[in-house]
Amino acid sequence: MGYEAAKTLANEATAYGQQGKTVQALERFAKAREIFEREKNLVWPWLIDLYQALLLFHEGRYFEARRPLRRGRCFLRSVSALRESCLAHLLLARIALQVEILPQRKRRQTSPSLAETPSGAGSCLPGTLARGQIAQARNERTAAHQAYLEARKALEALRSGCKAKS
Repeated sequence: MGYEAAKTLANEATAYGQQGKTVQALERFAKAREIFEREKNLVWPWLIDLYQALLLFHEGRYFEARRPLRRGRCFLRSVSALRESCLAHLLLARIALQVEILPQRKRRQTSPSLAETPSGAGSCLPGTLARGQIAQARNERTAAHQAYLEARKALEALRSGCKAKS
């Protein structure tokens, strides 16, 4: 029953987060993570960290959001959780862009490179947008322009796919 209880807590935490009740959400995430660890579940504690990081990011708590992501990103990639690993990587990139107090040189070192992402992550729409934003923040105009062109193509392909289905 531990697994089911922990999943219920994680779902409650998500619901609280969507309602803007951050304290309650973080408390439930912490309890859920504790139960998953006690149950020796290897994947869910890292997923909980990812969900907490998303919540903290949306609250503007960038430094707090970054800590669990750095640990979990590699683990998620190692268990072939490609979607979650990509999300963690992109969230780290968005955090790096939001943190304005870092000097430009240090930002370059802490911004994850999309070359580090699992295969295919840089070619998705969020990946190309993040790559463009990172290049723009670094004042790399050619790279930013190229990434934004790729993002535009991906968006147009998505739009044309939606038209074909309707």
